[in-house]
Amino acid sequence: MPEATSDSGPDNSHKKGDVSGSTPSGGSAVTAPAAESGAGAVQLPAWTKALGWCGVAGLIYLLICAVSIISRGFAGLGSDAAHTMFAFAAHPWVELSVGVLGTVLIQSSTTTTAIAVTAVGSGALPLQGAIPIILGANVGTTVTTSLVALTFIGDRTEFRRALGASTVHDFYNWLALLIFFPIELIWHPLEHISGTLTHALYGTDWLPNPAHFNFIRAATGPVERGVIHATSHVSSTLGPLFTILIGAALILIAVR
Repeated sequence: MPEATSDSGPDNSHKKGDVSGSTPSGGSAVTAPAAESGAGAVQLPAWTKALGWCGVAGLIYLLICAVSIISRGFAGLGSDAAHTMFAFAAHPWVELSVGVLGTVLIQSSTTTTAIAVTAVGSGALPLQGAIPIILGANVGTTVTTSLVALTFIGDRTEFRRALGASTVHDFYNWLALLIFFPIELIWHPLEHISGTLTHALYGTDWLPNPAHFNFIRAATGPVERGVIHATSHVSSTLGPLFTILIGAALILIAVR
């Protein structure tokens, strides 16, 4: 009996030691991922976050100012000179190529689209000519995704995944072009729908009259006047051209 009691004592103490020893290790195993995840997170100060949001708001303001600057540049050229700038793109296929090549060169479909919209608003480009440019800009932006996929070409597995993701974007825009461009050439549905929607909105009292509610012009006025004053020292033709180029550069900077 004493031997049995003495034999059971070390076994029980050993088990207790195992249990007591497993508790810290188990606790450390549970808390280790939490500690590691907490260590990987970067906590930014409140003033840094506020400064970042102020920067975003400032870039949006710069984008709006850039569009207004381009509009003033087209207005400074006059109707004849403005139409002459887009006279080479009188054919839909040429306009489509302009949208594709322009986006490929500057790697920003937003900039190409904004310039086309501004040209239509200033009367330098008809709406019918802007539609192929916008469709071409959507196709030109597919080159950006392909270039990003090429950066993974050193690893076959990563390159296969990246190319598959970029192909989704490419085929979406190409299929949209193959469907909408021939339909637009034949029946012009996008032109008719946009015109009908514009007249429906501004032909009623649903939206305020832009002539009486143009707070954007007042907000962007100082920047516009500063750019126009800077380009007013050159000739009457080069000044508006420089204004348009400055506006396009500001759009590119804001988008980037």
